[in-house]
Amino acid sequence: MSATDPIDDVNELLNGSVKRERLEYKACWDDQYTTGPEVLWTVRKFANDCNNTNGGYVTIGVDEQDGRAVRPPPGLSAEDVEAARCWIRDSCRRFVPPYQPEVSRKKVDDRFILVVWAPASDDGPHCGPFGGGSTEDDQQAAFDLVLDRSKEIRELVQEGKWERAEYELLEELEASQASTNTKSHVRNTLVHAAIEARKKTTAQRLLSDCRFAPSGQDAIDAAILAWRVRDELASRDFLKQAGSVALLEFAQAKIRLADEAHSRYEYERLLGHARSLLEQAIELDSSATQRGLAWRELAGVKSRLGCPAQEVEAAYRQAEELLPNELKLAPEPLPEPKFPPEPPVHGGLGR
Repeated sequence: MSATDPIDDVNELLNGSVKRERLEYKACWDDQYTTGPEVLWTVRKFANDCNNTNGGYVTIGVDEQDGRAVRPPPGLSAEDVEAARCWIRDSCRRFVPPYQPEVSRKKVDDRFILVVWAPASDDGPHCGPFGGGSTEDDQQAAFDLVLDRSKEIRELVQEGKWERAEYELLEELEASQASTNTKSHVRNTLVHAAIEARKKTTAQRLLSDCRFAPSGQDAIDAAILAWRVRDELASRDFLKQAGSVALLEFAQAKIRLADEAHSRYEYERLLGHARSLLEQAIELDSSATQRGLAWRELAGVKSRLGCPAQEVEAAYRQAEELLPNELKLAPEPLPEPKFPPEPPVHGGLGR
């Protein structure tokens, strides 16, 4: 990547100091099926230095008016920040060759935003994760297919035309030359729309369609969708398809969210999710390094959850065996999280 330093002061991105051709605003992260592909397309454009700007920025959670940022920005929730950050990083890892922008959370006007710094790459040109070949025209066609299909699905669902959305679109996609990533992504879009329309049976049927085998972040997205329709078996199967790297990063995102939890219940719930993900990552046939990292994270999670000391120590020992070049991984005491006092519960019927 280019050695050009990114801008440290986020206010420079919002006050007009950066040239407009090097900056793109996204008001929200509604879900990865609309904002996500647009962000990836911009990141790839900056990485390939298509406009000779030596890279550029995408700010998510910032609205614009007449080409300038609106203050204060709408901002993002802590969960949306982590969801967007993980999705963008994993999707960029699937570029060919792989590419990693800097993705960081910033606080502006007491609101969280996500800043993506995509410097011009020395390893390009990069092809995006939706396939389509190596030429700019092929890449544009793959991107347009994902975005157009996603928008078309939403429009048809809003009009109540489920037969067209559920069957014809997927049949057309299956018959096309689209990549597996593209097909999985569009299928997930339709499942998401089915859940929003409270069509649980339809969502479950779509998730069971074996023509669309997801991997990486698309598999994690499918696992989350399956969990939302209470299909735990399908959710676990999708998580296995995601691979150990995606599972580890997803677990780490849960741990970061737990650090920002406002109640003990939320703290323990998020750490419980992280523990389950890490245990599944360990079970996969992955490299020793990946399993060692998962064991190390699992030891920390168990410590935070107050598991018996021997369980925590055993997890650390597993990590040490798989990561022999690491420093000694002796368990360290973690600070006790502090939560606001629970409101008092008043009993009785009152007067």
